[in-house]
Amino acid sequence: KEEISFSKAVPLDDAGARVLADELSKEENSHVKSLVICDAHFGAAGAKDLGEMLGKNSSLTKLSLSNVSLGNEGAKHIIAGAK
Repeated sequence: KEEISFSKAVPLDDAGARVLADELSKEENSHVKSLVICDAHFGAAGAKDLGEMLGKNSSLTKLSLSNVSLGNEGAKHIIAGAK
């Protein structure tokens, strides 16, 4: 599957964001090109894990975050990882 999507039906908190980041950092998941996260409940800690994953995962070309309360610190983690 090239796209993974999380929404209210599959809530994502800080612990879930860490697991997701760990899995997407693995070579066997390099087929994932798009990650869509809506209505998630993770904060700066989850954003830090996802940001670190973005720095390692060169195959992910689309990240969509909608209605996710990252805060300034969380946004900085995501941006730093996407560079």
